[in-house]
Amino acid sequence: MCTRLIRDTTAPGFECLPFVTLLAILVTFSSPLSAREMKPQLDLPSSKQRLVISIVSIQDVQNQLQKANAFKLAGNLEAAENAARKALAAAQSLLRKRDIAVTTAQATLGKILIDSGQYTEGEDLLRRSLAATEARNGPGHESSTTMLHALGLLYLRQGRYAEARGALEAALKIQERVHGRKSELTAEVLNSLASVYYSLGDMQAALNANRRVYDIAKSGGARTGDFVAAAANNLAAILAHMGKNDEAIEAYKKAYDANVSFFGPDNPAPITNLMNLGVLYRNIGNYAAAEPLLTAVLDYKERTLGPDHFETAHSENNMGWLELAKEQPQAALPYFRNAVAGYQRFRDHQVHGMRGQGGSINEREVGRSILGLLKALSQSPVQSKEELFSRIDEGFQAAQRVHTNAASVALARAGARFASGDGQLADLLRQGQNLALEWRKIDDLLTQALSEPSKRRNASRERAAGEEQKSVGLKLDAIEATILERFPEYASLVDPRPIAIKDVQGLLNANEALVLVTSFGLGNGDGTFVWFITKDEALASGSTRSIESLADLVSTLRCGLDIGAWSSARGSSDCTARTGGKDSLGLPRFDAKLAYGLYGELFGNFEHLIGGKTLIVITSDPLASLPFQVLVKKQPSVDFPDGMLAMREIAWLGRDNPISIIPSVNSLKILRNNKVQEQAPDAYVGFGDPVLSGNLDCPPSDVQTACPDPSKANTISQDVAARSTPSGSLINLFKNGIVDIDAVRSLCPLPDTATELRCVASSLGAPSSSVHVAENATKAAVTETDLSRYRIVHFATHGLVAGDLDSADGALSEPALVMTPPAEPTPDDDGLLKASDIVGLKLNADWVIMSACNTASAQGYGGEALSGLASSFLYAGARALLASHWPVRSDAAVRLTTFAMAELAKHPGVGRAEAMRRSMVNILDHGGQFDSHPMVWAPFSIIGEAGTSRN
Repeated sequence: MCTRLIRDTTAPGFECLPFVTLLAILVTFSSPLSAREMKPQLDLPSSKQRLVISIVSIQDVQNQLQKANAFKLAGNLEAAENAARKALAAAQSLLRKRDIAVTTAQATLGKILIDSGQYTEGEDLLRRSLAATEARNGPGHESSTTMLHALGLLYLRQGRYAEARGALEAALKIQERVHGRKSELTAEVLNSLASVYYSLGDMQAALNANRRVYDIAKSGGARTGDFVAAAANNLAAILAHMGKNDEAIEAYKKAYDANVSFFGPDNPAPITNLMNLGVLYRNIGNYAAAEPLLTAVLDYKERTLGPDHFETAHSENNMGWLELAKEQPQAALPYFRNAVAGYQRFRDHQVHGMRGQGGSINEREVGRSILGLLKALSQSPVQSKEELFSRIDEGFQAAQRVHTNAASVALARAGARFASGDGQLADLLRQGQNLALEWRKIDDLLTQALSEPSKRRNASRERAAGEEQKSVGLKLDAIEATILERFPEYASLVDPRPIAIKDVQGLLNANEALVLVTSFGLGNGDGTFVWFITKDEALASGSTRSIESLADLVSTLRCGLDIGAWSSARGSSDCTARTGGKDSLGLPRFDAKLAYGLYGELFGNFEHLIGGKTLIVITSDPLASLPFQVLVKKQPSVDFPDGMLAMREIAWLGRDNPISIIPSVNSLKILRNNKVQEQAPDAYVGFGDPVLSGNLDCPPSDVQTACPDPSKANTISQDVAARSTPSGSLINLFKNGIVDIDAVRSLCPLPDTATELRCVASSLGAPSSSVHVAENATKAAVTETDLSRYRIVHFATHGLVAGDLDSADGALSEPALVMTPPAEPTPDDDGLLKASDIVGLKLNADWVIMSACNTASAQGYGGEALSGLASSFLYAGARALLASHWPVRSDAAVRLTTFAMAELAKHPGVGRAEAMRRSMVNILDHGGQFDSHPMVWAPFSIIGEAGTSRN
């Protein structure tokens, strides 16, 4: 298995350059799988101490450590962990914790845990081992090097580059002093340090380190012949990144020759060198040299791994981008089609196997293949309207694959709770998880077998493994098909499948249009594509706008909407630079001209179809964090409208078009095909105002007790409108992989949400007992209430939204709603109602309201548009949600929600999105001078079913 490190972000679709060694979780030197670790040596105590210690017991520890490393080398991390834990337990039972056997066992177990993704415990063990070693031998002793190196690799993996640099430079200093500047052990640390320098952007330091490693390899100080090849490959990649192409080409050729000499020509190592060289030739425009190399790589992958493997898809992807570079989009199409299909097949196996370790596919590579396909489709000539429609449909279905991302993975992992229950779904999930784990184990073993030198290869065994993997894959395909057929809601939640345009058109009403927006960037090529589908029309358009550019644009618009963006000194400085400061009323200045430009990019080609239609939108970050109603349809007279009259003159998209957001195209099918249940008997239940202690950063409370009259133009005061209610960071709430209950408790209190809940309940004629606040707003109160009895379920509390769901400590940080924390956390109640809890609820709700902080905001690139919370509620049985994009004051929330509910009561046929549009326009046109600002009337999005409520 190779390690990917360097990408050329200057060229669209640049191939990541797979390495054998640079990241140093590496097989060549610094991998914990090295030969030295197979026989860990205990630094035995003095002869006097040996009188006390049983030699047999020390041998027991030694044997378990050898087993642990043997299992690790074979790829069985679970067995390796068990053996290492036995070694540590044996050492702890006989020796003091600071003694040598314990230190060795801690270090071994720590490395195994890190390899299996258990970073927090692994780091703790390595730190304890390092501290004990330094206490015994003094700082800078040779025995500390292993722990320093391992910690440096962990920090590198986690993106803690400054810490990684410190640890590795300390290890390098020791190795140079003890073993010399030209030793193999010095080269190991240098190899890792080069990755850190690269990650920190210090290219010259990375180049210098790589040159030293290569020089050591050439000098004959390496223990294996592949050392020269790996060093040359890594050096070439740095040279290529720095634009030293001629030197890079020569280095790749030397790497190839060295790998052929050591492994033989039919091996992944020299094939990787050919691929890297071919990609470099492609990027510098030497297509004649690139094509035979990349073709040979693809032939090898198809022959050894089969046409469905993700590495084969990777090579198909390379060939597609080569054809695009040659301006041959039609020739690129079959390559990209195969790549997308191959990546998806492998991704399907991952969705079922979330309990297993490894098996991760790089979503950036998936996105790059889809972008390539969309570019090839859009650039290829068409001969007829039928062919044009077919191209638009193919692109539409491919783009839907982009929306499988981190939150879907979180919910897939949360789906393990279903597998622990009873019933057909649980049984199928368990079977799928076991098969997926078996499939990945075979894949790992097959990859290892192919990577052996020629003399160690066993062709018949490799063929048998390939056939076994194929058989397991077919069984897994059958289970996936069964789940998709029998449990489409669950399949839609964890892995939405594409739907054809004709099927979408069959689900739409005459006054509706579905809009799918997909963006690309991050060094994989730039582009934004939009599909606009009505009952009778299907159109598509594309631009070169990148995700990064969109993110910058959205950040500017959010500065004019979210007062919370101004709450810190840094945020205030950034927003002032973007917008010029606040307006004459002390409110954020909204860039209407920018909103008009974005409208033109997204909807300009469809403006003749948009008039008055309800827009059903699917998008991902960064557009997911922007409510579409604030886009501007006509050129504004001023860039930054100031004051009530100026705001009312703006041609807001939300003034004319009802808008609903859905998590995926597939979810429209689920929503429209749900069996109609009897209407829930009770009107309303609400939860909010959890008991929180707050901190010094919390704003003062200004609780409004009077309920606004939705039929009158009540005015929100400037003081209230300008307030924010900051919530905590989701990642900061996790400590050692579990929720830190004290951190949850220190979030800012929300006393005005109690008024909000009571006012909404009153407007709907619900009894006071339907409102659960303060000590009664617990997770248990939610899970133990029969929520299927209520037409409206309302949460007025902090919404904690994860962008990148894998937190820094390795915990899967699910998005959550904050409830009153218990005095002591339990496995069932840590104060957070998480996405995995929500999917287990039983709802029959026309509405779920989340007037919480940022619940509709998807932060970070590639995160799910609705943060996972919305998807979870829809799966649990909600037909629509009303969720806020930024901290919204409770009096504004009450007015917006109660007016919309009143409209539905008076005109039940208008639908949810239209009722909300009327509520927003009512505040915009009939409120006071502060109410016309979009931060007041536009914080909510309708998520889910836009149509009518049932009577």
